[in-house]
Amino acid sequence: MNNNKNVTFIGLGTMGYHMAGHLSKSSLVNVKVYNRTIKKAQQWLSEFAGEMATTLEDCVSNADVIITCSGRDEDMMEIVFSDNGLYQGLKEESIFIDHTTTSFKLAKHISDKLKEKNIFFIDAPVSGGESGALNGVLSVMAGGDRHALERVKPIIDSYAKNIGYMGDSGYGQLAKMVNQICISGLLQKGYLRACFLQNLRVWIWRFLLVQLLLVRRSLGKWIIEQLRCIRENLILVLRFNGWLRIWVIALIEQKKTIPNSTSPKKFIIAMLI
Repeated sequence: MNNNKNVTFIGLGTMGYHMAGHLSKSSLVNVKVYNRTIKKAQQWLSEFAGEMATTLEDCVSNADVIITCSGRDEDMMEIVFSDNGLYQGLKEESIFIDHTTTSFKLAKHISDKLKEKNIFFIDAPVSGGESGALNGVLSVMAGGDRHALERVKPIIDSYAKNIGYMGDSGYGQLAKMVNQICISGLLQKGYLRACFLQNLRVWIWRFLLVQLLLVRRSLGKWIIEQLRCIRENLILVLRFNGWLRIWVIALIEQKKTIPNSTSPKKFIIAMLI
Protein backbone atom coordinates (compact mmCIF):
# COMPACT_ATOMS: atom_id res chain seq x y z
CA MET A 1 0.00 0.00 0.00
CA ASN A 2 1.23 3.49 -0.90
CA ASN A 3 -1.01 5.62 1.29
CA ASN A 4 0.60 7.69 3.98
CA LYS A 5 -2.14 7.44 6.59
CA ASN A 6 -2.83 4.47 8.80
CA VAL A 7 -6.45 4.30 9.91
CA THR A 8 -7.80 1.99 12.58
CA PHE A 9 -11.55 1.34 12.58
CA ILE A 10 -12.94 -0.01 15.87
CA GLY A 11 -16.43 -1.51 15.99
CA LEU A 12 -17.74 -3.65 13.15
CA GLY A 13 -21.38 -3.61 14.12
CA THR A 14 -24.43 -2.91 11.98
CA MET A 15 -23.08 0.44 10.85
CA GLY A 16 -19.32 0.13 11.33
CA TYR A 17 -18.98 -3.02 9.22
CA HIS A 18 -20.13 -1.22 6.07
CA MET A 19 -18.41 2.07 6.90
CA ALA A 20 -15.05 0.32 7.28
CA GLY A 21 -15.77 -1.54 4.06
CA HIS A 22 -16.25 1.69 2.10
CA LEU A 23 -13.08 3.08 3.64
CA SER A 24 -11.16 0.02 2.52
CA LYS A 25 -12.56 0.20 -1.02
CA SER A 26 -11.60 3.86 -1.31
CA SER A 27 -7.87 2.88 -1.29
CA LEU A 28 -7.09 6.22 0.38
CA VAL A 29 -5.56 4.74 3.53
CA ASN A 30 -4.20 1.62 5.13
CA VAL A 31 -7.07 0.12 7.10
CA LYS A 32 -6.79 -1.91 10.28
CA VAL A 33 -9.96 -3.15 11.98
CA TYR A 34 -10.78 -4.29 15.48
CA ASN A 35 -13.89 -5.91 16.87
CA ARG A 36 -14.58 -7.55 20.21
CA THR A 37 -15.84 -10.60 18.37
CA ILE A 38 -12.85 -11.81 16.37
CA LYS A 39 -15.09 -13.86 14.08
CA LYS A 40 -16.76 -10.66 12.85
CA ALA A 41 -13.37 -9.10 12.08
CA GLN A 42 -12.32 -12.24 10.22
CA GLN A 43 -15.53 -12.11 8.20
CA TRP A 44 -14.81 -8.47 7.31
CA LEU A 45 -11.30 -9.41 6.18
CA SER A 46 -12.75 -12.07 3.88
CA GLU A 47 -14.66 -9.32 2.05
CA PHE A 48 -12.37 -6.30 2.22
CA ALA A 49 -8.68 -5.48 2.12
CA GLY A 50 -7.03 -4.59 5.40
CA GLU A 51 -5.48 -5.88 8.59
CA MET A 52 -6.97 -7.13 11.83
CA ALA A 53 -5.87 -6.06 15.29
CA THR A 54 -6.37 -8.49 18.15
CA THR A 55 -5.95 -6.02 21.03
CA LEU A 56 -6.78 -2.35 21.60
CA GLU A 57 -3.11 -1.57 22.18
CA ASP A 58 -2.32 -3.03 18.78
CA CYS A 59 -5.04 -0.87 17.24
CA VAL A 60 -3.32 2.43 17.92
CA SER A 61 0.36 1.55 17.89
CA ASN A 62 0.92 3.26 14.55
CA ALA A 63 -2.45 4.85 13.78
CA ASP A 64 -2.70 8.35 12.35
CA VAL A 65 -6.48 8.29 12.55
CA ILE A 66 -8.64 6.26 14.91
CA ILE A 67 -12.34 5.79 14.14
CA THR A 68 -14.76 4.28 16.63
CA CYS A 69 -18.36 3.23 16.06
CA SER A 70 -19.65 1.67 19.24
CA GLY A 71 -22.95 1.49 21.07
CA ARG A 72 -23.15 3.40 24.34
CA ASP A 73 -21.29 5.77 26.65
CA GLU A 74 -20.14 2.83 28.75
CA ASP A 75 -18.64 1.11 25.71
CA MET A 76 -16.65 4.19 24.77
CA MET A 77 -15.38 4.66 28.31
CA GLU A 78 -14.13 1.08 28.30
CA ILE A 79 -12.57 1.33 24.84
CA VAL A 80 -10.70 4.53 25.63
CA PHE A 81 -9.99 4.57 29.36
CA SER A 82 -9.91 0.95 30.58
CA ASP A 83 -6.60 -0.55 31.73
CA ASN A 84 -6.18 -2.15 28.32
CA GLY A 85 -7.83 0.72 26.43
CA LEU A 86 -6.66 3.07 23.71
CA TYR A 87 -5.64 6.05 25.79
CA GLN A 88 -2.13 5.01 26.75
CA GLY A 89 -1.14 4.01 23.23
CA LEU A 90 -2.54 6.92 21.22
CA LYS A 91 0.00 8.69 19.04
CA GLU A 92 0.55 12.41 19.56
CA GLU A 93 -1.18 14.66 16.98
CA SER A 94 -3.32 11.77 15.77
CA ILE A 95 -7.00 12.40 15.10
CA PHE A 96 -9.70 10.49 16.95
CA ILE A 97 -13.12 10.32 15.26
CA ASP A 98 -16.03 8.91 17.23
CA HIS A 99 -19.15 8.01 15.25
CA THR A 100 -20.91 6.60 18.31
CA THR A 101 -24.05 8.40 19.45
CA THR A 102 -23.10 9.35 23.00
CA SER A 103 -23.90 12.07 25.50
CA PHE A 104 -22.61 15.62 25.21
CA LYS A 105 -20.92 15.18 28.58
CA LEU A 106 -18.91 12.15 27.44
CA ALA A 107 -17.83 13.86 24.21
CA LYS A 108 -16.51 16.82 26.22
CA HIS A 109 -14.77 14.50 28.67
CA ILE A 110 -12.97 12.52 25.95
CA SER A 111 -12.01 15.71 24.13
CA ASP A 112 -10.55 17.27 27.27
CA LYS A 113 -8.56 14.16 28.14
CA LEU A 114 -7.19 13.76 24.61
CA LYS A 115 -6.12 17.40 24.49
CA GLU A 116 -3.75 16.60 27.33
CA LYS A 117 -1.89 14.30 24.90
CA ASN A 118 -2.15 16.74 21.99
CA ILE A 119 -4.66 14.52 20.20
CA PHE A 120 -7.57 15.96 18.22
CA PHE A 121 -11.02 14.59 19.00
CA ILE A 122 -14.02 14.85 16.71
CA ASP A 123 -17.44 13.72 17.93
CA ALA A 124 -19.20 12.78 14.73
CA PRO A 125 -22.46 10.86 15.20
CA VAL A 126 -24.13 9.74 12.00
CA SER A 127 -27.64 9.60 10.62
CA GLY A 128 -28.97 7.39 7.86
CA GLY A 129 -29.28 3.97 9.45
CA GLU A 130 -27.95 0.68 8.17
CA SER A 131 -29.05 1.40 4.60
CA GLY A 132 -27.11 4.68 4.67
CA ALA A 133 -24.01 2.87 5.90
CA LEU A 134 -24.45 0.11 3.33
CA ASN A 135 -24.73 2.59 0.47
CA GLY A 136 -22.13 5.01 1.81
CA VAL A 137 -24.55 7.94 2.05
CA LEU A 138 -24.55 8.75 5.76
CA SER A 139 -24.93 12.25 7.17
CA VAL A 140 -22.30 13.26 9.73
CA MET A 141 -22.74 15.90 12.42
CA ALA A 142 -19.26 16.85 13.59
CA GLY A 143 -18.01 18.77 16.59
CA GLY A 144 -14.41 19.60 17.50
CA ASP A 145 -11.44 21.18 15.82
CA ARG A 146 -12.44 22.44 12.36
CA HIS A 147 -8.93 22.11 10.89
CA ALA A 148 -8.65 18.52 12.09
CA LEU A 149 -12.02 17.80 10.47
CA GLU A 150 -10.79 19.23 7.17
CA ARG A 151 -7.78 16.91 7.32
CA VAL A 152 -9.92 13.78 7.68
CA LYS A 153 -12.78 14.89 5.41
CA PRO A 154 -11.66 12.66 2.47
CA ILE A 155 -11.72 9.68 4.84
CA ILE A 156 -15.26 10.43 6.07
CA ASP A 157 -16.38 11.18 2.52
CA SER A 158 -15.79 7.52 1.64
CA TYR A 159 -18.90 6.50 3.59
CA ALA A 160 -20.85 9.76 3.95
CA LYS A 161 -22.55 12.13 1.56
CA ASN A 162 -22.98 15.06 3.98
CA ILE A 163 -20.61 16.36 6.65
CA GLY A 164 -21.87 19.22 8.79
CA TYR A 165 -19.59 21.10 11.16
CA MET A 166 -21.64 21.95 14.24
CA GLY A 167 -19.05 23.70 16.43
CA ASP A 168 -16.83 22.82 19.37
CA SER A 169 -16.49 19.37 20.91
CA GLY A 170 -19.83 17.95 21.95
CA TYR A 171 -21.86 19.95 19.46
CA GLY A 172 -22.00 17.03 17.06
CA GLN A 173 -23.76 15.05 19.79
CA LEU A 174 -26.10 17.95 20.51
CA ALA A 175 -27.00 18.13 16.82
CA LYS A 176 -27.66 14.38 16.77
CA MET A 177 -29.85 14.77 19.83
CA VAL A 178 -31.92 17.43 18.06
CA ASN A 179 -32.04 15.22 14.98
CA GLN A 180 -33.37 12.31 17.05
CA ILE A 181 -35.97 14.53 18.69
CA CYS A 182 -37.14 15.75 15.29
CA ILE A 183 -37.33 12.21 13.91
CA SER A 184 -39.14 11.03 17.04
CA GLY A 185 -41.58 13.92 16.64
CA LEU A 186 -42.25 13.02 13.02
CA LEU A 187 -42.67 9.37 13.89
CA GLN A 188 -44.96 10.23 16.77
CA LYS A 189 -46.95 12.56 14.55
CA GLY A 190 -47.22 9.84 11.93
CA TYR A 191 -48.11 7.28 14.58
CA LEU A 192 -50.77 9.52 16.09
CA ARG A 193 -52.14 10.26 12.63
CA ALA A 194 -52.22 6.54 11.86
CA CYS A 195 -53.90 5.85 15.20
CA PHE A 196 -56.41 8.63 14.55
CA LEU A 197 -57.20 7.31 11.09
CA GLN A 198 -57.39 3.77 12.40
CA ASN A 199 -59.71 4.83 15.21
CA LEU A 200 -61.68 6.94 12.77
CA ARG A 201 -62.15 3.93 10.54
CA VAL A 202 -63.19 1.84 13.54
CA TRP A 203 -65.70 4.42 14.65
CA ILE A 204 -67.06 4.81 11.14
CA TRP A 205 -67.56 1.05 10.89
CA ARG A 206 -69.17 1.03 14.32
CA PHE A 207 -71.47 3.88 13.30
CA LEU A 208 -72.42 2.11 10.08
CA LEU A 209 -73.00 -1.13 11.97
CA VAL A 210 -75.26 0.60 14.47
CA GLN A 211 -77.10 2.33 11.67
CA LEU A 212 -77.49 -0.99 9.88
CA LEU A 213 -78.87 -2.59 13.02
CA LEU A 214 -81.26 0.31 13.50
CA VAL A 215 -82.34 0.09 9.88
CA ARG A 216 -82.78 -3.64 10.16
CA ARG A 217 -84.78 -3.13 13.32
CA SER A 218 -86.90 -0.44 11.72
CA LEU A 219 -87.23 -2.48 8.55
CA GLY A 220 -88.15 -5.51 10.58
CA LYS A 221 -90.82 -3.53 12.39
CA TRP A 222 -92.10 -2.21 9.07
CA ILE A 223 -92.20 -5.68 7.54
CA ILE A 224 -93.98 -7.11 10.58
CA GLU A 225 -96.45 -4.23 10.48
CA GLN A 226 -97.10 -4.79 6.79
CA LEU A 227 -97.52 -8.53 7.31
CA ARG A 228 -99.96 -7.82 10.13
CA CYS A 229 -101.92 -5.51 7.86
CA ILE A 230 -101.90 -8.09 5.07
CA ARG A 231 -103.01 -10.78 7.52
CA GLU A 232 -105.85 -8.64 8.80
CA ASN A 233 -106.93 -7.73 5.28
CA LEU A 234 -106.70 -11.36 4.24
CA ILE A 235 -108.84 -12.38 7.18
CA LEU A 236 -111.38 -9.72 6.25
CA VAL A 237 -111.39 -10.87 2.64
CA LEU A 238 -111.87 -14.49 3.66
CA ARG A 239 -114.59 -13.53 6.04
CA PHE A 240 -116.24 -11.39 3.37
CA ASN A 241 -116.05 -14.25 0.91
CA GLY A 242 -117.53 -16.54 3.50
CA TRP A 243 -120.30 -14.13 4.34
CA LEU A 244 -120.93 -13.53 0.66
CA ARG A 245 -121.30 -17.27 0.01
CA ILE A 246 -123.55 -17.70 3.01
CA TRP A 247 -125.61 -14.73 1.96
CA VAL A 248 -126.03 -16.00 -1.63
CA ILE A 249 -126.89 -19.48 -0.43
CA ALA A 250 -129.32 -18.06 2.10
CA LEU A 251 -131.01 -15.96 -0.54
CA ILE A 252 -131.37 -18.94 -2.81
CA GLU A 253 -132.72 -21.10 -0.06
CA GLN A 254 -134.99 -18.34 1.16
CA LYS A 255 -136.48 -17.85 -2.23
CA LYS A 256 -136.92 -21.59 -2.58
CA THR A 257 -138.46 -22.48 0.73
CA ILE A 258 -139.52 -19.43 2.70
CA PRO A 259 -141.01 -16.84 0.44
CA ASN A 260 -142.11 -14.51 3.27
CA SER A 261 -139.17 -15.02 5.62
CA THR A 262 -136.72 -12.42 7.08
CA SER A 263 -135.10 -10.12 4.53
CA PRO A 264 -131.55 -10.92 3.40
CA LYS A 265 -130.25 -7.73 5.05
CA LYS A 266 -131.52 -8.75 8.46
CA PHE A 267 -130.21 -12.23 7.91
CA ILE A 268 -126.70 -10.98 7.19
CA ILE A 269 -126.82 -8.78 10.29
CA ALA A 270 -127.84 -11.75 12.33
CA MET A 271 -124.99 -13.82 10.97
CA LEU A 272 -122.48 -11.11 11.84
CA ILE A 273 -123.73 -10.90 15.39
